[in-house]
Amino acid sequence: MVKEAMQQSKSSLVIIACIESYQTIVQQSDDITKREFLKQAVLQFGKNDPGISYSAAIAFQDTSFSKEIRRIYLSALASTYQKMNAASDLEPMVELLNVFTDIADSSVVPVLEKGLAEQDKVIRTAAERAYKAITGNDSPVRYITIPVEYKPFYKTEDLALLSKYSGAEITTSKGTIKITFEKEAAPFTVLNFILLAQKKFYDGLSFHRVVSNFVIQGGDPLGNGSGGPNYAIRSEVHPNVKYRSGAVGMASAGKDTEGSQWFITHCPTPHLDFRYTIFGYTKDAAVVDKIMVGDRIERIALF
Repeated sequence: MVKEAMQQSKSSLVIIACIESYQTIVQQSDDITKREFLKQAVLQFGKNDPGISYSAAIAFQDTSFSKEIRRIYLSALASTYQKMNAASDLEPMVELLNVFTDIADSSVVPVLEKGLAEQDKVIRTAAERAYKAITGNDSPVRYITIPVEYKPFYKTEDLALLSKYSGAEITTSKGTIKITFEKEAAPFTVLNFILLAQKKFYDGLSFHRVVSNFVIQGGDPLGNGSGGPNYAIRSEVHPNVKYRSGAVGMASAGKDTEGSQWFITHCPTPHLDFRYTIFGYTKDAAVVDKIMVGDRIERIALF
């Protein structure tokens, strides 16, 4: 029944739920049943939906399926990865690179060249990790990147700002987006946003990534997904906040690598739950939906 629903449904959320349910059901099954599930998971990439592709990629990280079984579909996964692009498929691309890291098969090394050459830091970091796991060597591609320093980004007196401000009004070239902070869930992420806003760090920056029915993303001073504030902050994943419509989350290249880039979801995106920090919510969907690549953040007013 779950298999049929996954094949026939037109709803992304239903298909994602089916993938996860089907995966749980077959975890204790025989190898033939597991192989059939993975075969069906590969087919889901063909729907060209980033949320579905993300869940399918996550399924291939399940260690209850042996590497030998997962390796059967490695060629198909590599081919799928090659067809993806960072603008719309960043999250599933990263998870497929994580699959390649885990299986560590040299046949995908040529495929990694695409990831190693990406401007986007998140994908490039995952590709470098896969390359190292498979070859034992560092990436042959070298980039000049913004240094990441793990040091306090605030002063003790800055903590008072958490009591002073409850949210922010982000004036964009398409209208104003009002966000309410989730201070209990992500206090230091909120503080980081407040401090950057006070410095006018975001003023004039563009939304460099927009994926229809998924997210808008901005906050990169370089405008290509690689920039940040010259430091990193810790991830703050809270069990009681979820990625519903209008969730404001932090982009990252892995645990504790958040900086200045943030995104807002167009719709519920449960595949991001517990993986990316949420530090606020907005109800201004009408404005969020108008944002296109290249639209700008004009100013941010804290309240």
